[in-house]
Amino acid sequence: RGLGDVYKRQEYTRLRVKESESKSSDLELIDSRLVDIVERMFARCFEHHEYKQAIGISLEARRLDKLEEAITQSQNVKETLQYCFNVIMNLVSSRDFKQKVLRILVKLYRELHIPDYSNTCRCLVYLDDSASVATILNDLLKSGKDDVLLSFQIAFELCDNASQHFLNGIREHLPPVDLPPLEDPNNTSKDEKMDIVDPEEEYSTNLKTLHKILTGEPTITFFLEFLYRNNHTDLAVLKNIKNSFEPRNSVLHKATIFSNSLMHAGTTRDTFLRENLDWLARATNWAKFSTTAGLGV
Repeated sequence: RGLGDVYKRQEYTRLRVKESESKSSDLELIDSRLVDIVERMFARCFEHHEYKQAIGISLEARRLDKLEEAITQSQNVKETLQYCFNVIMNLVSSRDFKQKVLRILVKLYRELHIPDYSNTCRCLVYLDDSASVATILNDLLKSGKDDVLLSFQIAFELCDNASQHFLNGIREHLPPVDLPPLEDPNNTSKDEKMDIVDPEEEYSTNLKTLHKILTGEPTITFFLEFLYRNNHTDLAVLKNIKNSFEPRNSVLHKATIFSNSLMHAGTTRDTFLRENLDWLARATNWAKFSTTAGLGV
């Protein structure tokens, strides 16, 4: 009986996939007995709390209604949402169906007792919905201090995972940044100004910070500062390598240049090159191009 159910489920899945991907009106009707078998499979999964198995069957059979039901009935909705996200990103090949599932996940993430904005934005990145991400970030800026910090954290994650085109789209949908006034015409003293927090001014400052994060400049600066501070390369190693062969050996000359480039990649440190300009000038033919390219590593 179990083997027969498997074959019937496969036939049901084949018809459901054909139905979801076909644009023709002449579709083969699914036998009600096949539907009944799959429905009993779902009922058995829900009865035994096998929600991950129900998610697998629903994704395979293109049953979005059962997918949502399996997620909402699970004991840990947030963990089940994460499991479903990993499954569809790694195992589902149909782009249209993947987008339909992601939109369901976005809705469920927002309906959580504490909305998961970080994972919501991650889904919206794959949906290429920069307007919705901008709305979420802007709403967080208008909330409490913790939500403002969360919006900055999400912006940094977007810089790592989203394309530059998507980041520009978010900035276009955010309110424009206005320049701060040069002088405050009020006669309020400096001490009183320190005690007064203008919500509009605070929002404007946070909005500017968010725009700056989305440009990617702070991320680049942080990476550069980290690599520079943690650069512990030993220049004596390069000097010993350089002195151990004749300068006319172009292969070893080029290998030493590449070694220096990899050892100082991303640190902007060019001490070895500056101290050996005459030695670098002996590069010939394609080695000249390699020397120049090594500066940009």
